[in-house]
Amino acid sequence: MPLPPGLTEFDALTPGAQERARTEILDDFEVSYRQAIQTRRNTQAQRGIHWAVNTPSVPHLLWMRRNQQRRRRDQRWLDDTIRDNLCLFHPDGTYFRFMPRQEPS
Repeated sequence: MPLPPGLTEFDALTPGAQERARTEILDDFEVSYRQAIQTRRNTQAQRGIHWAVNTPSVPHLLWMRRNQQRRRRDQRWLDDTIRDNLCLFHPDGTYFRFMPRQEPS
């Protein structure tokens, strides 16, 4: 399948653009994690402490955090994550989001 015009895959970027792409992806994962935390806090306030203790989302949030820490430590694993997720970038390394980011309510 052809790529959208003006976009490229991670491996086709220059080394400087790849570094910027890594930074943008790490920042994007961090924003996603913070949004998940905020959503959980909002839901907890509505449903109460029993829901907060018994819901399966706590292990998922811990999993997200551990993966984020590993991505920051292991550049090869980060690069593999970028390739596996089929991320696309502008030639300068700016991450292209297919859908605009939604702010948590």
